[in-house]
Amino acid sequence: MGLGNVKCLKIVNTCVNQSDLNFLVGSCPQLEQFVFIVRGKTLTRREIDLDYVTLQTLPQVLSLRQGTLRYLEVYCRYRGPPYGVALAARNTIVSSLKDLINLETFILGGQYFPFKVGEGRKPPKYCLVDLLPPSIHSVTIESKDQNLYEPMCALAEAVRSGSFTKLKEVRQYNFDMKRAFRLARYEALDNDTFRESEELGRRNNFDEEKIFFHGMLLELSRGCNVSFCVHEEKLFVRDPLA
Repeated sequence: MGLGNVKCLKIVNTCVNQSDLNFLVGSCPQLEQFVFIVRGKTLTRREIDLDYVTLQTLPQVLSLRQGTLRYLEVYCRYRGPPYGVALAARNTIVSSLKDLINLETFILGGQYFPFKVGEGRKPPKYCLVDLLPPSIHSVTIESKDQNLYEPMCALAEAVRSGSFTKLKEVRQYNFDMKRAFRLARYEALDNDTFRESEELGRRNNFDEEKIFFHGMLLELSRGCNVSFCVHEEKLFVRDPLA
């Protein structure tokens, strides 16, 4: 297969098993960009059993090109069969990208819960720190149902401590500010912040809520450039067949 000069590989609405993708990626020695998009695909039991690539296994395959890969874009929203909904959901949780030692840009979307969840549907505090390689420059995540405020704070703290020295920006799109504010308000760490949030909670003016939440984000922005957007952005490559 003559793929020696291929620098960008896009797989759109196509399920591929690990052995085939291993061969494909291994045939692209100059691969710099990889795009993996699955919109509304139903994972059948056969596809699950045949070891098709998911976000759990994709980073391991891409590590074959850890020396050249700099850009990774993933949009993955599976629909599981009635007997495999939980399994389909688990397969949309991305595993660590630490082995992609030259990765600079990471864009992730489509998942309702892109990270494992604990109590209250919260992602682990260090999920971003554990996910990203030291080489990362830019991170963009679309997630409406997971508030990434606390993980971003942990990431900013890691930056201030000397990790992720190349990180320039972190963005979250399709962001539910009301939900995030409620979480931040009830989980305030110090008494002063908690008292302030209690007083704010007795008011009904959402503008004041936004002001309070903005103040909390200022602390985060000291580590790196951060932005949140309540709108869905057209971040992802369009399906050429759509």
